Amino acid sequence: AWLKQPPEKVTVEQAVDRYRSTASSTTASSPALQAPAPGVYVFSTSGQESVDALGGDTHTYPAETTIMVTLTDCGFRMSWIPLSGRWDTTDVCGANGGFAETTVANAHEFFRISQVEHFVSEPGSWWLPPNGVTQWTSTSRSDGGRTTVRTGRLAGQEQVPVGTEVRPAVHVRFDDTITGSSTGTSSTDLWLDPSTGLPLRETSTATTGNDTIVGHVEFHESIDLRLVSTTPNT
Repeated sequence: AWLKQPPEKVTVEQAVDRYRSTASSTTASSPALQAPAPGVYVFSTSGQESVDALGGDTHTYPAETTIMVTLTDCGFRMSWIPLSGRWDTTDVCGANGGFAETTVANAHEFFRISQVEHFVSEPGSWWLPPNGVTQWTSTSRSDGGRTTVRTGRLAGQEQVPVGTEVRPAVHVRFDDTITGSSTGTSSTDLWLDPSTGLPLRETSTATTGNDTIVGHVEFHESIDLRLVSTTPNT
Protein backbone atom coordinates (compact mmCIF):
# COMPACT_ATOMS: atom_id res chain seq x y z
CA ALA A 1 0.00 0.00 0.00
CA TRP A 2 2.86 2.39 0.79
CA LEU A 3 4.52 1.65 -2.56
CA LYS A 4 1.26 2.32 -4.41
CA GLN A 5 0.28 5.47 -2.54
CA PRO A 6 -1.27 7.82 -5.15
CA PRO A 7 0.89 10.81 -6.16
CA GLU A 8 -0.27 14.28 -5.21
CA LYS A 9 -2.08 16.36 -7.81
CA VAL A 10 -0.44 19.63 -8.81
CA THR A 11 -3.00 22.43 -8.59
CA VAL A 12 -3.23 25.59 -10.68
CA GLU A 13 -2.25 27.62 -7.61
CA GLN A 14 0.87 25.51 -7.09
CA ALA A 15 1.79 25.89 -10.77
CA VAL A 16 1.40 29.68 -10.55
CA ASP A 17 3.61 29.77 -7.44
CA ARG A 18 6.21 27.71 -9.27
CA TYR A 19 6.02 30.03 -12.28
CA ARG A 20 6.50 33.13 -10.13
CA SER A 21 9.55 31.68 -8.41
CA THR A 22 10.97 30.56 -11.78
CA ALA A 23 10.21 33.81 -13.62
CA SER A 24 11.85 35.91 -10.93
CA SER A 25 15.14 34.05 -11.42
CA THR A 26 15.02 33.66 -15.22
CA THR A 27 16.13 36.16 -17.83
CA ALA A 28 15.83 35.70 -21.57
CA SER A 29 16.39 37.89 -24.57
CA SER A 30 13.65 38.30 -27.17
CA PRO A 31 13.03 35.01 -29.00
CA ALA A 32 13.75 34.70 -32.70
CA LEU A 33 10.04 34.37 -33.49
CA GLN A 34 6.84 35.42 -31.80
CA ALA A 35 6.34 33.17 -28.78
CA PRO A 36 3.36 32.63 -26.45
CA ALA A 37 2.95 35.10 -23.62
CA PRO A 38 4.77 33.64 -20.60
CA GLY A 39 2.67 32.33 -17.75
CA VAL A 40 0.57 29.37 -16.66
CA TYR A 41 -2.05 28.07 -19.11
CA VAL A 42 -4.90 25.93 -17.80
CA PHE A 43 -6.11 22.83 -19.69
CA SER A 44 -9.09 20.59 -19.09
CA THR A 45 -7.52 17.16 -18.89
CA SER A 46 -8.26 13.46 -19.09
CA GLY A 47 -5.89 10.52 -19.16
CA GLN A 48 -3.69 8.27 -17.10
CA GLU A 49 -0.36 6.43 -16.91
CA SER A 50 0.07 2.82 -15.81
CA VAL A 51 2.56 -0.03 -15.46
CA ASP A 52 1.87 -3.76 -15.15
CA ALA A 53 4.75 -4.56 -12.76
CA LEU A 54 4.16 -5.89 -9.22
CA GLY A 55 0.45 -6.31 -9.76
CA GLY A 56 0.13 -3.06 -11.68
CA ASP A 57 -0.32 0.58 -10.75
CA THR A 58 -2.30 3.39 -12.39
CA HIS A 59 -2.15 7.16 -11.92
CA THR A 60 -5.15 9.14 -13.17
CA TYR A 61 -4.45 12.73 -14.19
CA PRO A 62 -6.41 15.60 -12.62
CA ALA A 63 -9.35 17.08 -14.51
CA GLU A 64 -7.41 20.36 -14.70
CA THR A 65 -3.68 20.63 -15.39
CA THR A 66 -1.36 23.40 -16.54
CA ILE A 67 1.44 24.14 -18.97
CA MET A 68 3.92 26.72 -17.74
CA VAL A 69 5.51 28.77 -20.54
CA THR A 70 8.77 30.61 -20.00
CA LEU A 71 10.80 32.45 -22.65
CA THR A 72 14.29 31.38 -23.69
CA ASP A 73 16.93 33.04 -25.81
CA CYS A 74 15.73 31.27 -28.97
CA GLY A 75 12.08 30.51 -28.26
CA PHE A 76 10.21 29.13 -25.27
CA ARG A 77 9.96 26.25 -22.80
CA MET A 78 6.76 24.39 -21.92
CA SER A 79 6.46 22.48 -18.63
CA TRP A 80 3.52 20.16 -17.94
CA ILE A 81 3.43 18.93 -14.33
CA PRO A 82 0.15 17.11 -13.57
CA LEU A 83 1.36 15.06 -10.56
CA SER A 84 4.21 14.94 -8.12
CA GLY A 85 6.80 12.76 -9.86
CA ARG A 86 5.26 13.19 -13.33
CA TRP A 87 6.34 16.02 -15.65
CA ASP A 88 7.29 16.86 -19.24
CA THR A 89 9.45 19.76 -20.37
CA THR A 90 9.84 20.72 -24.04
CA ASP A 91 12.16 23.39 -25.44
CA VAL A 92 11.45 24.81 -28.89
CA CYS A 93 13.51 27.35 -30.81
CA GLY A 94 12.76 29.50 -33.81
CA ALA A 95 14.25 28.15 -37.05
CA ASN A 96 13.61 29.02 -40.70
CA GLY A 97 10.26 30.62 -39.99
CA GLY A 98 8.97 27.79 -37.79
CA PHE A 99 9.62 26.31 -34.36
CA ALA A 100 11.86 23.26 -33.90
CA GLU A 101 11.90 20.99 -30.86
CA THR A 102 15.43 20.97 -29.43
CA THR A 103 15.31 19.15 -26.08
CA VAL A 104 12.70 17.16 -24.18
CA ALA A 105 12.80 15.86 -20.60
CA ASN A 106 10.26 13.73 -18.79
CA ALA A 107 9.78 12.06 -15.44
CA HIS A 108 7.61 9.18 -14.21
CA GLU A 109 7.39 7.74 -10.72
CA PHE A 110 6.01 4.32 -9.76
CA PHE A 111 6.52 2.37 -6.54
CA ARG A 112 8.52 5.28 -5.07
CA ILE A 113 11.08 4.99 -7.88
CA SER A 114 11.52 8.01 -10.16
CA GLN A 115 12.85 7.81 -13.71
CA VAL A 116 14.01 11.03 -15.37
CA GLU A 117 15.21 11.08 -18.97
CA HIS A 118 16.56 13.88 -21.20
CA PHE A 119 16.38 13.79 -25.00
CA VAL A 120 18.29 15.92 -27.50
CA SER A 121 16.70 16.29 -30.93
CA GLU A 122 18.51 16.61 -34.22
CA PRO A 123 17.94 19.75 -36.32
CA GLY A 124 14.71 19.65 -38.30
CA SER A 125 12.59 18.12 -35.55
CA TRP A 126 9.71 20.47 -36.20
CA TRP A 127 7.23 21.47 -33.53
CA LEU A 128 5.49 23.98 -35.81
CA PRO A 129 6.86 23.52 -39.35
CA PRO A 130 7.71 26.50 -41.56
CA ASN A 131 5.84 27.22 -44.76
CA GLY A 132 6.46 24.57 -47.40
CA VAL A 133 7.26 21.74 -44.96
CA THR A 134 4.49 19.14 -44.76
CA GLN A 135 6.39 15.95 -43.82
CA TRP A 136 9.65 15.27 -42.00
CA THR A 137 11.63 12.60 -40.15
CA SER A 138 13.86 13.34 -37.18
CA THR A 139 15.81 11.51 -34.49
CA SER A 140 16.35 12.24 -30.80
CA ARG A 141 18.54 10.40 -28.30
CA SER A 142 18.34 10.23 -24.52
CA ASP A 143 20.82 9.98 -21.70
CA GLY A 144 18.98 6.78 -20.72
CA GLY A 145 20.01 4.88 -23.85
CA ARG A 146 16.84 5.36 -25.90
CA THR A 147 16.52 6.53 -29.51
CA THR A 148 13.30 7.97 -30.89
CA VAL A 149 12.68 8.20 -34.64
CA ARG A 150 9.81 10.54 -35.38
CA THR A 151 7.71 10.82 -38.50
CA GLY A 152 5.94 14.17 -38.50
CA ARG A 153 3.37 15.57 -40.87
CA LEU A 154 1.22 18.62 -41.27
CA ALA A 155 -2.38 17.38 -40.99
CA GLY A 156 -4.05 20.67 -41.96
CA GLN A 157 -5.58 23.92 -40.79
CA GLU A 158 -8.52 23.52 -38.42
CA GLN A 159 -10.72 25.39 -35.95
CA VAL A 160 -10.44 24.49 -32.24
CA PRO A 161 -12.74 25.51 -29.37
CA VAL A 162 -10.89 27.36 -26.58
CA GLY A 163 -13.28 28.23 -23.78
CA THR A 164 -16.06 30.28 -25.37
CA GLU A 165 -13.93 31.06 -28.46
CA VAL A 166 -13.10 29.17 -31.64
CA ARG A 167 -9.48 29.63 -32.66
CA PRO A 168 -7.58 28.75 -35.87
CA ALA A 169 -5.02 25.99 -35.37
CA VAL A 170 -2.30 24.11 -37.24
CA HIS A 171 -2.87 20.37 -36.79
CA VAL A 172 0.44 18.48 -36.54
CA ARG A 173 0.80 14.69 -36.16
CA PHE A 174 3.82 12.88 -34.64
CA ASP A 175 4.37 9.10 -34.81
CA ASP A 176 7.37 7.92 -32.80
CA THR A 177 9.23 4.61 -32.74
CA ILE A 178 11.38 4.01 -29.66
CA THR A 179 14.35 1.63 -29.53
CA GLY A 180 17.25 0.98 -27.16
CA SER A 181 16.90 0.52 -23.41
CA SER A 182 13.14 0.28 -23.94
CA THR A 183 11.03 -0.22 -27.04
CA GLY A 184 7.62 0.98 -28.08
CA THR A 185 5.57 3.53 -29.99
CA SER A 186 3.75 6.76 -29.34
CA SER A 187 1.42 8.97 -31.35
CA THR A 188 0.64 12.64 -30.72
CA ASP A 189 -1.79 15.06 -32.33
CA LEU A 190 -1.20 18.75 -31.66
CA TRP A 191 -3.40 21.69 -32.56
CA LEU A 192 -1.09 24.70 -32.35
CA ASP A 193 -1.63 28.44 -32.48
CA PRO A 194 -0.29 29.32 -35.96
CA SER A 195 1.48 32.47 -34.74
CA THR A 196 3.09 31.31 -31.48
CA GLY A 197 3.13 27.50 -31.42
CA LEU A 198 1.12 27.37 -28.19
CA PRO A 199 -0.84 24.08 -27.89
CA LEU A 200 -4.57 24.67 -28.06
CA ARG A 201 -5.26 20.94 -27.82
CA GLU A 202 -3.14 17.80 -27.52
CA THR A 203 -3.96 14.10 -27.60
CA SER A 204 -1.37 11.37 -27.23
CA THR A 205 -0.95 7.67 -26.50
CA ALA A 206 2.22 5.76 -25.68
CA THR A 207 3.12 2.12 -25.07
CA THR A 208 6.64 1.05 -24.14
CA GLY A 209 8.22 -2.03 -22.59
CA ASN A 210 11.53 -3.08 -21.14
CA ASP A 211 13.04 -6.07 -19.35
CA THR A 212 13.81 -5.64 -15.64
CA ILE A 213 14.79 -7.82 -12.68
CA VAL A 214 11.07 -8.43 -12.05
CA GLY A 215 10.43 -9.41 -15.68
CA HIS A 216 9.07 -7.60 -18.71
CA VAL A 217 7.31 -4.36 -17.73
CA GLU A 218 4.92 -2.46 -19.96
CA PHE A 219 4.04 1.21 -19.59
CA HIS A 220 0.92 2.81 -21.07
CA GLU A 221 -0.16 6.44 -21.16
CA SER A 222 -3.02 8.42 -22.68
CA ILE A 223 -3.44 12.20 -22.51
CA ASP A 224 -6.09 14.64 -23.75
CA LEU A 225 -5.47 18.35 -23.06
CA ARG A 226 -7.82 21.18 -24.10
CA LEU A 227 -6.87 24.80 -23.48
CA VAL A 228 -9.37 26.71 -21.35
CA SER A 229 -8.16 30.26 -22.08
CA THR A 230 -5.45 31.89 -24.18
CA THR A 231 -4.81 34.34 -21.31
CA PRO A 232 -2.21 32.87 -18.94
CA ASN A 233 -2.10 33.14 -15.17
CA THR A 234 0.95 35.08 -13.97
